[in-house]
Amino acid sequence: MSALTQPDLIDFQKKLEDLFASVTVGITGLNPKFVRIAFPIDGQPGFEPEQDVAFVNVSIIDNPYDKQRDIVYRDKSTPSPALVEETVSYTTVIMVDWSIFGPKSLGLALGVKSGILKQPIRSLLKPFKVFPIPEIQAPVRAPYSFNQRWWNRTDLRVLFNVHITEIADKPTFASATATVKESGGESRLIVIPIEDPNP
Repeated sequence: MSALTQPDLIDFQKKLEDLFASVTVGITGLNPKFVRIAFPIDGQPGFEPEQDVAFVNVSIIDNPYDKQRDIVYRDKSTPSPALVEETVSYTTVIMVDWSIFGPKSLGLALGVKSGILKQPIRSLLKPFKVFPIPEIQAPVRAPYSFNQRWWNRTDLRVLFNVHITEIADKPTFASATATVKESGGESRLIVIPIEDPNP
């Protein structure tokens, strides 16, 4: 995604859900009202077994890539209190699950599986720094029973790398103190000034 501040991180999941809802509409051709985010707070209109409806769920998963951080500091030359700009870059892995209902659910899931790796969708994801991991498992049929009726359902899971850059201002220190204990048992306090990088 583009450079993030703390409020952006709070909205991180919603941004991704909106992105993949748009991607799903683009690949499947479904009416946007039939592409829904999973687990809505306010509920959503019901649908009939004859209707094709896709639910999208985005989760962050644990991955070794997420443990590595590239941190860079840049002096902002601000007056006291002095600030530096901290830039933290890393890659996280997200898991996107599609649960697609309806008579065309299997075909739609296969379309998403194929379309995610094609250049038009890759080009759409690239500005958000979202990149699909090509090893995608086959969709799984999982018919769903409700009120003594059966809905066709197919589930698909795809993993993506997301490159994240967090930018925040951090205060610096004018000096540091240290207590030094000498061999004779006496101790003394030392104040270590920190040089101004822009005198």
